[in-house]
Amino acid sequence: MHLSNPLISEHVEKSIPIFQAHQDHVRLAMALTRKAWGQMLNGYHDEAIRVYQEAIVLGRQIEDKRPISAALNNLAELLRMDEEYDKAAPYYEEALAIDREREDSTGIVLGLVNMSRNALM
Repeated sequence: MHLSNPLISEHVEKSIPIFQAHQDHVRLAMALTRKAWGQMLNGYHDEAIRVYQEAIVLGRQIEDKRPISAALNNLAELLRMDEEYDKAAPYYEEALAIDREREDSTGIVLGLVNMSRNALM
């Protein structure tokens, strides 16, 4: 799914107030992560960082580690893209630790691959 597509980004934007109104914080945190991904793909890195951080805070408030891991990993990817390798590393590490705790094999593999790409830079 490419959120650089304006229609997809529009649907993600429309979902956020619905999740807020229904107090569906898990889906809200994931929608924020998707929104930030779209912003990142479209070059709005400062705004994407802010929205990733919002998703991380919300995930911690509701104690759901899935959106936390996704937002941390994607935030690290954004920083890697911006050649901020030292800043990216702790986010990758925290996401990997969460995925290991959750026994999420896909997340673990993704985290290790992303960390290795970051370390090569």
